[in-house]
Amino acid sequence: MNIPAQNIFFNQQQIEWQDILQQKKILDSPYANSAFSFLQKWITGEQKFELQTSGSTGKPKKLIVTREQLIASASSTGNALQLKANQHALLALSAQYIAGIMMLTRAMVWQQHIYITEPSNNPLQNFSDHQTFDFVALVPLQIQTLIDAFGLHTLSRWKKILIGGAPLSNLLKEKITHAESDIYLTYGMTETISHVALQKISGKNKQERFYPLPGIQLSKNDNNCLRIRAPYLADEIQTNDVVKLYEDASFEWLGRADFVINSGGIKIHPEEIENKIENILRALAIDTYFVSALPDEKLGEKLILLIESNESISTTHLLQQVKETLPPYQNPKEIYILPHFKRTENGKLNRKATLDLVKVGG
Repeated sequence: MNIPAQNIFFNQQQIEWQDILQQKKILDSPYANSAFSFLQKWITGEQKFELQTSGSTGKPKKLIVTREQLIASASSTGNALQLKANQHALLALSAQYIAGIMMLTRAMVWQQHIYITEPSNNPLQNFSDHQTFDFVALVPLQIQTLIDAFGLHTLSRWKKILIGGAPLSNLLKEKITHAESDIYLTYGMTETISHVALQKISGKNKQERFYPLPGIQLSKNDNNCLRIRAPYLADEIQTNDVVKLYEDASFEWLGRADFVINSGGIKIHPEEIENKIENILRALAIDTYFVSALPDEKLGEKLILLIESNESISTTHLLQQVKETLPPYQNPKEIYILPHFKRTENGKLNRKATLDLVKVGG
Protein backbone atom coordinates (compact mmCIF):
# COMPACT_ATOMS: atom_id res chain seq x y z
CA MET A 1 0.00 0.00 0.00
CA ASN A 2 1.38 3.36 -1.01
CA ILE A 3 -0.31 6.49 0.33
CA PRO A 4 0.94 9.50 -1.68
CA ALA A 5 2.69 12.29 0.19
CA GLN A 6 0.95 14.91 -1.92
CA ASN A 7 -2.12 16.74 -0.66
CA ILE A 8 -5.69 16.30 -1.81
CA PHE A 9 -8.38 18.96 -1.54
CA PHE A 10 -12.08 19.34 -2.19
CA ASN A 11 -12.27 22.95 -3.34
CA GLN A 12 -9.97 24.50 -0.69
CA GLN A 13 -10.64 22.00 2.11
CA GLN A 14 -7.82 19.52 2.67
CA ILE A 15 -8.89 15.88 2.82
CA GLU A 16 -6.98 13.29 4.84
CA TRP A 17 -5.69 10.27 2.95
CA GLN A 18 -6.55 8.09 5.91
CA ASP A 19 -10.23 8.98 5.53
CA ILE A 20 -10.09 8.03 1.85
CA LEU A 21 -8.34 4.77 2.72
CA GLN A 22 -11.06 3.86 5.21
CA GLN A 23 -13.75 4.50 2.57
CA LYS A 24 -15.54 7.05 4.69
CA LYS A 25 -18.30 9.14 3.15
CA ILE A 26 -16.24 12.27 3.48
CA LEU A 27 -18.52 14.88 1.92
CA ASP A 28 -22.12 15.14 0.84
CA SER A 29 -21.09 15.27 -2.79
CA PRO A 30 -21.47 12.36 -5.23
CA TYR A 31 -18.81 13.91 -7.47
CA ALA A 32 -16.25 14.16 -4.68
CA ASN A 33 -17.01 10.71 -3.34
CA SER A 34 -16.71 9.08 -6.78
CA ALA A 35 -13.24 10.62 -7.00
CA PHE A 36 -12.38 9.44 -3.49
CA SER A 37 -13.62 5.93 -4.37
CA PHE A 38 -11.20 5.76 -7.32
CA LEU A 39 -8.33 7.06 -5.17
CA GLN A 40 -9.09 4.48 -2.47
CA LYS A 41 -8.84 1.69 -5.02
CA TRP A 42 -5.65 3.19 -6.40
CA ILE A 43 -3.75 3.49 -3.15
CA THR A 44 -4.78 -0.01 -2.04
CA GLY A 45 -3.26 -1.48 -5.21
CA GLU A 46 -6.35 -2.28 -7.29
CA GLN A 47 -5.22 -3.79 -10.59
CA LYS A 48 -8.39 -3.52 -12.70
CA PHE A 49 -10.79 -0.61 -13.18
CA GLU A 50 -14.15 -0.34 -14.91
CA LEU A 51 -14.63 2.54 -17.34
CA GLN A 52 -17.91 3.83 -18.77
CA THR A 53 -18.08 5.15 -22.34
CA SER A 54 -20.07 8.35 -22.80
CA GLY A 55 -22.58 7.05 -25.33
CA SER A 56 -22.34 10.19 -27.47
CA THR A 57 -21.95 8.19 -30.70
CA GLY A 58 -23.42 4.85 -29.75
CA LYS A 59 -24.76 2.74 -26.93
CA PRO A 60 -22.84 3.29 -23.67
CA LYS A 61 -20.72 0.33 -22.62
CA LYS A 62 -18.34 -0.66 -19.88
CA LEU A 63 -14.66 -1.43 -20.39
CA ILE A 64 -12.17 -3.07 -18.04
CA VAL A 65 -8.66 -1.60 -18.08
CA THR A 66 -5.62 -2.44 -16.03
CA ARG A 67 -3.60 -0.34 -13.67
CA GLU A 68 -0.62 -0.69 -16.00
CA GLN A 69 -2.64 0.73 -18.90
CA LEU A 70 -3.74 3.74 -16.87
CA ILE A 71 -0.16 4.35 -15.75
CA ALA A 72 1.12 4.06 -19.34
CA SER A 73 -1.42 6.60 -20.60
CA ALA A 74 -0.71 8.99 -17.71
CA SER A 75 3.03 8.67 -18.24
CA SER A 76 2.68 9.38 -21.96
CA THR A 77 0.70 12.56 -21.36
CA GLY A 78 2.99 13.66 -18.55
CA ASN A 79 6.07 13.27 -20.70
CA ALA A 80 4.46 15.18 -23.58
CA LEU A 81 3.39 18.06 -21.32
CA GLN A 82 6.45 17.93 -19.04
CA LEU A 83 4.40 17.43 -15.88
CA LYS A 84 6.37 17.45 -12.62
CA ALA A 85 6.00 16.36 -9.01
CA ASN A 86 4.40 18.77 -6.52
CA GLN A 87 2.51 20.67 -9.21
CA HIS A 88 -1.11 21.65 -8.49
CA ALA A 89 -3.76 19.98 -10.69
CA LEU A 90 -7.49 20.71 -10.75
CA LEU A 91 -10.13 18.02 -11.34
CA ALA A 92 -13.15 19.92 -12.72
CA LEU A 93 -14.75 16.98 -14.56
CA SER A 94 -16.66 13.94 -13.35
CA ALA A 95 -14.49 11.12 -12.02
CA GLN A 96 -17.03 8.65 -13.38
CA TYR A 97 -15.64 9.05 -16.91
CA ILE A 98 -12.24 8.70 -18.50
CA ALA A 99 -11.27 12.41 -18.57
CA GLY A 100 -11.74 12.77 -14.82
CA ILE A 101 -10.25 9.38 -14.01
CA MET A 102 -7.12 10.23 -15.96
CA MET A 103 -6.68 13.56 -14.15
CA LEU A 104 -6.61 11.59 -10.88
CA THR A 105 -4.29 8.96 -12.35
CA ARG A 106 -1.86 11.59 -13.62
CA ALA A 107 -1.82 13.21 -10.19
CA MET A 108 -0.90 9.85 -8.64
CA VAL A 109 1.68 8.90 -11.25
CA TRP A 110 3.32 12.32 -11.30
CA GLN A 111 2.91 12.91 -7.54
CA GLN A 112 0.92 16.10 -7.88
CA HIS A 113 -1.35 17.92 -5.44
CA ILE A 114 -4.93 17.41 -6.62
CA TYR A 115 -7.87 19.78 -6.11
CA ILE A 116 -11.35 18.38 -6.69
CA THR A 117 -14.36 20.57 -7.41
CA GLU A 118 -17.85 19.68 -8.54
CA PRO A 119 -18.19 19.94 -12.33
CA SER A 120 -19.82 23.21 -13.38
CA ASN A 121 -19.65 25.74 -16.19
CA ASN A 122 -17.39 27.87 -13.95
CA PRO A 123 -14.74 25.55 -12.46
CA LEU A 124 -13.20 28.43 -10.48
CA GLN A 125 -16.31 29.45 -8.56
CA ASN A 126 -15.20 27.72 -5.33
CA PHE A 127 -11.71 29.19 -5.29
CA SER A 128 -10.27 32.53 -4.33
CA ASP A 129 -9.28 35.00 -7.04
CA HIS A 130 -5.62 34.36 -6.30
CA GLN A 131 -5.70 30.55 -6.56
CA THR A 132 -3.65 29.27 -9.50
CA PHE A 133 -2.98 25.79 -10.85
CA ASP A 134 -0.43 24.11 -13.06
CA PHE A 135 -2.72 21.75 -14.92
CA VAL A 136 -6.40 21.13 -15.75
CA ALA A 137 -8.65 19.39 -18.27
CA LEU A 138 -11.79 21.30 -19.35
CA VAL A 139 -14.59 21.05 -21.88
CA PRO A 140 -15.33 23.89 -24.36
CA LEU A 141 -18.40 25.07 -22.43
CA GLN A 142 -16.28 25.69 -19.33
CA ILE A 143 -13.74 27.63 -21.37
CA GLN A 144 -16.47 29.71 -23.01
CA THR A 145 -18.12 30.47 -19.66
CA LEU A 146 -14.85 31.64 -18.11
CA ILE A 147 -13.99 33.90 -21.04
CA ASP A 148 -17.50 35.40 -21.19
CA ALA A 149 -17.56 36.09 -17.44
CA PHE A 150 -13.98 37.13 -16.72
CA GLY A 151 -12.14 37.63 -20.00
CA LEU A 152 -9.41 35.69 -21.73
CA HIS A 153 -6.84 36.53 -19.04
CA THR A 154 -8.59 34.27 -16.53
CA LEU A 155 -7.20 31.23 -18.38
CA SER A 156 -3.75 32.28 -17.19
CA ARG A 157 -4.68 30.86 -13.79
CA TRP A 158 -3.60 27.53 -15.31
CA LYS A 159 -0.20 26.95 -16.90
CA LYS A 160 -1.39 24.03 -19.02
CA ILE A 161 -4.95 23.31 -20.18
CA LEU A 162 -6.31 20.28 -22.00
CA ILE A 163 -9.59 20.75 -23.91
CA GLY A 164 -11.74 17.81 -24.98
CA GLY A 165 -15.15 16.23 -24.73
CA ALA A 166 -16.73 18.18 -27.60
CA PRO A 167 -15.68 19.99 -30.79
CA LEU A 168 -14.29 23.49 -30.31
CA SER A 169 -16.02 26.22 -32.33
CA ASN A 170 -13.91 28.28 -34.72
CA LEU A 171 -14.77 31.48 -32.88
CA LEU A 172 -13.73 30.13 -29.49
CA LYS A 173 -10.59 28.57 -30.93
CA GLU A 174 -9.57 31.93 -32.40
CA LYS A 175 -9.96 33.60 -29.00
CA ILE A 176 -7.95 30.91 -27.24
CA THR A 177 -4.99 31.24 -29.58
CA HIS A 178 -4.18 34.55 -27.86
CA ALA A 179 -4.18 33.09 -24.33
CA GLU A 180 -1.00 33.12 -22.25
CA SER A 181 -1.39 29.53 -21.06
CA ASP A 182 -0.28 26.48 -23.03
CA ILE A 183 -3.58 25.10 -24.31
CA TYR A 184 -4.00 21.80 -26.13
CA LEU A 185 -6.89 20.25 -28.00
CA THR A 186 -7.07 16.52 -27.34
CA TYR A 187 -8.00 13.59 -29.52
CA GLY A 188 -8.95 10.33 -27.88
CA MET A 189 -11.74 8.29 -26.35
CA THR A 190 -12.44 5.89 -23.52
CA GLU A 191 -11.34 2.97 -25.70
CA THR A 192 -7.89 4.52 -26.14
CA ILE A 193 -7.67 5.29 -22.41
CA SER A 194 -7.78 9.06 -22.87
CA HIS A 195 -6.11 11.07 -25.60
CA VAL A 196 -3.55 9.72 -28.04
CA ALA A 197 -2.91 12.99 -29.90
CA LEU A 198 -2.62 16.67 -29.03
CA GLN A 199 -2.78 19.97 -30.90
CA LYS A 200 -1.20 23.01 -29.26
CA ILE A 201 -3.34 26.06 -30.06
CA SER A 202 -1.82 28.81 -27.87
CA GLY A 203 1.57 29.98 -26.64
CA LYS A 204 4.76 29.23 -28.52
CA ASN A 205 4.99 26.60 -31.26
CA LYS A 206 1.28 26.49 -32.07
CA GLN A 207 0.14 23.64 -34.29
CA GLU A 208 -2.36 23.44 -37.14
CA ARG A 209 -2.99 19.71 -36.79
CA PHE A 210 -3.11 16.92 -34.21
CA TYR A 211 0.16 15.11 -33.50
CA PRO A 212 0.24 11.63 -31.93
CA LEU A 213 1.93 11.08 -28.58
CA PRO A 214 5.20 9.10 -28.64
CA GLY A 215 4.65 5.42 -29.38
CA ILE A 216 1.22 5.93 -30.98
CA GLN A 217 0.92 4.57 -34.54
CA LEU A 218 -1.79 5.89 -36.85
CA SER A 219 -3.19 4.67 -40.16
CA LYS A 220 -6.47 4.80 -42.14
CA ASN A 221 -8.89 2.24 -43.49
CA ASP A 222 -10.46 2.35 -46.95
CA ASN A 223 -13.04 4.85 -45.75
CA ASN A 224 -10.37 7.25 -44.44
CA CYS A 225 -11.29 6.45 -40.85
CA LEU A 226 -8.46 6.60 -38.34
CA ARG A 227 -6.89 3.44 -36.90
CA ILE A 228 -4.86 3.60 -33.70
CA ARG A 229 -2.18 1.36 -32.24
CA ALA A 230 -0.74 2.08 -28.81
CA PRO A 231 1.86 0.08 -26.79
CA TYR A 232 -0.57 -0.20 -23.87
CA LEU A 233 -3.60 -1.34 -25.93
CA ALA A 234 -4.06 -5.04 -26.63
CA ASP A 235 -5.78 -4.46 -29.98
CA GLU A 236 -5.83 -1.90 -32.75
CA ILE A 237 -8.67 0.60 -32.38
CA GLN A 238 -10.72 1.28 -35.50
CA THR A 239 -12.50 4.61 -35.12
CA ASN A 240 -15.35 6.19 -37.06
CA ASP A 241 -13.44 9.47 -37.34
CA VAL A 242 -12.72 10.56 -40.90
CA VAL A 243 -9.29 12.23 -41.05
CA LYS A 244 -6.71 13.62 -43.44
CA LEU A 245 -3.51 11.84 -42.44
CA TYR A 246 -0.12 13.37 -43.31
CA GLU A 247 3.27 11.71 -43.83
CA ASP A 248 4.55 12.97 -40.46
CA ALA A 249 1.62 11.12 -38.78
CA SER A 250 -0.18 14.37 -37.95
CA PHE A 251 -3.82 14.59 -38.97
CA GLU A 252 -6.84 16.82 -39.44
CA TRP A 253 -10.18 15.64 -38.08
CA LEU A 254 -12.89 16.00 -40.74
CA GLY A 255 -15.91 14.47 -39.02
CA ARG A 256 -17.65 11.28 -37.96
CA ALA A 257 -18.28 8.63 -40.60
CA ASP A 258 -21.54 7.72 -38.86
CA PHE A 259 -22.70 11.34 -39.26
CA VAL A 260 -21.96 11.49 -43.01
CA ILE A 261 -24.99 12.45 -45.08
CA ASN A 262 -25.59 11.22 -48.64
CA SER A 263 -27.74 13.84 -50.30
CA GLY A 264 -28.31 13.48 -54.03
CA GLY A 265 -25.27 11.22 -54.30
CA ILE A 266 -22.95 13.72 -52.60
CA LYS A 267 -21.33 12.74 -49.32
CA ILE A 268 -21.44 15.61 -46.85
CA HIS A 269 -19.78 16.03 -43.45
CA PRO A 270 -22.26 17.98 -41.29
CA GLU A 271 -19.42 19.23 -39.07
CA GLU A 272 -18.03 21.15 -42.07
CA ILE A 273 -21.35 22.95 -42.59
CA GLU A 274 -21.65 23.70 -38.87
CA ASN A 275 -18.27 25.45 -38.93
CA LYS A 276 -19.25 27.53 -41.97
CA ILE A 277 -22.49 28.86 -40.46
CA GLU A 278 -21.17 29.38 -36.94
CA ASN A 279 -20.82 33.16 -37.24
CA ILE A 280 -24.37 33.54 -38.55
CA LEU A 281 -25.85 31.58 -35.65
CA ARG A 282 -23.65 33.18 -32.98
CA ALA A 283 -24.84 36.61 -34.15
CA LEU A 284 -28.37 35.44 -33.30
CA ALA A 285 -27.23 34.18 -29.87
CA ILE A 286 -27.68 30.57 -31.00
CA ASP A 287 -25.04 28.48 -29.26
CA THR A 288 -26.30 24.91 -29.63
CA TYR A 289 -27.14 23.49 -33.04
CA PHE A 290 -26.19 20.78 -35.48
CA VAL A 291 -26.78 19.69 -39.06
CA SER A 292 -28.39 16.33 -39.79
CA ALA A 293 -30.68 14.74 -42.36
CA LEU A 294 -34.13 13.23 -42.84
CA PRO A 295 -35.20 10.69 -45.47
CA ASP A 296 -36.20 12.23 -48.80
CA GLU A 297 -37.69 10.49 -51.85
CA LYS A 298 -35.76 12.58 -54.36
CA LEU A 299 -32.41 13.18 -52.63
CA GLY A 300 -32.24 10.08 -50.47
CA GLU A 301 -31.45 12.33 -47.51
CA LYS A 302 -32.23 16.02 -47.17
CA LEU A 303 -30.16 18.32 -44.99
CA ILE A 304 -31.79 19.93 -41.97
CA LEU A 305 -30.57 22.31 -39.29
CA LEU A 306 -31.57 21.68 -35.67
CA ILE A 307 -31.41 24.52 -33.13
CA GLU A 308 -31.83 24.40 -29.37
CA SER A 309 -33.73 27.51 -28.31
CA ASN A 310 -36.80 28.78 -26.50
CA GLU A 311 -36.75 32.04 -28.46
CA SER A 312 -38.74 32.95 -31.55
CA ILE A 313 -36.51 32.68 -34.63
CA SER A 314 -37.38 33.60 -38.20
CA THR A 315 -36.47 30.40 -40.00
CA THR A 316 -37.19 31.91 -43.42
CA HIS A 317 -34.69 34.72 -42.84
CA LEU A 318 -32.14 32.34 -41.33
CA LEU A 319 -32.40 29.93 -44.26
CA GLN A 320 -31.73 32.83 -46.63
CA GLN A 321 -28.65 33.90 -44.65
CA VAL A 322 -27.32 30.36 -44.63
CA LYS A 323 -28.01 30.00 -48.36
CA GLU A 324 -25.80 33.01 -49.07
CA THR A 325 -22.92 31.40 -47.15
CA LEU A 326 -23.02 27.79 -48.33
CA PRO A 327 -22.71 26.08 -51.72
CA PRO A 328 -26.08 24.77 -53.00
CA TYR A 329 -25.49 21.12 -52.07
CA GLN A 330 -24.77 22.09 -48.45
CA ASN A 331 -27.91 24.16 -47.92
CA PRO A 332 -30.30 22.86 -45.24
CA LYS A 333 -33.81 22.42 -46.61
CA GLU A 334 -35.56 22.92 -43.27
CA ILE A 335 -34.88 24.25 -39.78
CA TYR A 336 -36.23 22.61 -36.63
CA ILE A 337 -36.20 24.48 -33.33
CA LEU A 338 -36.35 22.39 -30.16
CA PRO A 339 -36.48 23.69 -26.58
CA HIS A 340 -34.09 20.98 -25.39
CA PHE A 341 -31.65 18.64 -27.14
CA LYS A 342 -31.00 15.15 -25.86
CA ARG A 343 -27.70 14.62 -24.04
CA THR A 344 -25.75 11.72 -22.60
CA GLU A 345 -25.29 11.18 -18.86
CA ASN A 346 -22.11 13.26 -18.82
CA GLY A 347 -23.64 16.13 -20.79
CA LYS A 348 -22.50 15.44 -24.35
CA LEU A 349 -24.86 16.20 -27.21
CA ASN A 350 -26.65 13.07 -28.43
CA ARG A 351 -27.35 13.76 -32.09
CA LYS A 352 -29.19 10.54 -32.83
CA ALA A 353 -31.59 10.83 -29.88
CA THR A 354 -32.24 14.50 -30.70
CA LEU A 355 -32.92 13.68 -34.35
CA ASP A 356 -35.37 11.01 -33.22
CA LEU A 357 -37.39 13.76 -31.54
CA VAL A 358 -37.82 15.42 -34.93
CA LYS A 359 -38.72 12.15 -36.61
CA VAL A 360 -41.36 11.40 -34.01
CA GLY A 361 -42.69 14.94 -34.17
CA GLY A 362 -42.79 14.80 -37.95
